[in-house]
Amino acid sequence: MVSVACAACCMAAAAKGAPAVPDILGRDSMVLFIGDSITHGGRQGDMNHYLGHGYQAEIAMRYLAYRPEWRIQFANRGVSGDTSAGLVARWGRDATPFTANAAGESGVFGWAERTKEFLPDVISILVGINDYRQKGDKHVSAQDYERNLRLMVENSAAANPSARIVLCEPFSLLGENEPDFQARQAIVGKVAAASNLAFVPFQKLFSGRLLKLCPLRRYWFWDAYHPTYAAHMHMADFWLESVAAEFAAGKGVADPDVVKCRR
Repeated sequence: MVSVACAACCMAAAAKGAPAVPDILGRDSMVLFIGDSITHGGRQGDMNHYLGHGYQAEIAMRYLAYRPEWRIQFANRGVSGDTSAGLVARWGRDATPFTANAAGESGVFGWAERTKEFLPDVISILVGINDYRQKGDKHVSAQDYERNLRLMVENSAAANPSARIVLCEPFSLLGENEPDFQARQAIVGKVAAASNLAFVPFQKLFSGRLLKLCPLRRYWFWDAYHPTYAAHMHMADFWLESVAAEFAAGKGVADPDVVKCRR
């Protein structure tokens, strides 16, 4: 992990002329990104790839580079092709809690900590496109999708009642023209509102902002579902902007009464 000594050495450099990053994640906090291929981002086991590439890595790199004195740690447990059912199945080993080597990637965690269990302080969940796209046994109905999201929230709140949870809206190039997919997007907002969680409306970013900036859709998506580098950078900006506003409004920590009523 980033040592206190290392952080102290970097404080002056970090504070001088560094781009602003919002102070929203908490000192010494553990931030976990979990989801499907969009979050997986080709992650591997070495120090330059343990977070993969994409929005989650862009977010982490800003804090690691410009605010080392905050000693924030980041982990990625995205799995390509995963559904909400897959996340529920691995939640107890890849989320609350997770170990540094649970999926073979220790990243910034030292060798002595590879088997230590961590409870994230901030959990960001982005899943849903494969629930909709998968066929046969792997298809997840809208009803089950909602149930799975609620299970993740409940399990996270039970493991760490003070954890702040961010639900990210799944998105697609054709999202505005797919009613069944829109219904699933609405479910994410519904679950977030019902449990007092932070919500990131990613479809709004693509449909309402990026396509106005550049109407060439393939500039933002290299297929109908996976963002390009350009889009991932905007996703990182939008995640930080949305989460900062939601946390400032008191969103994030699951309402204990709501969670308790569902058990």
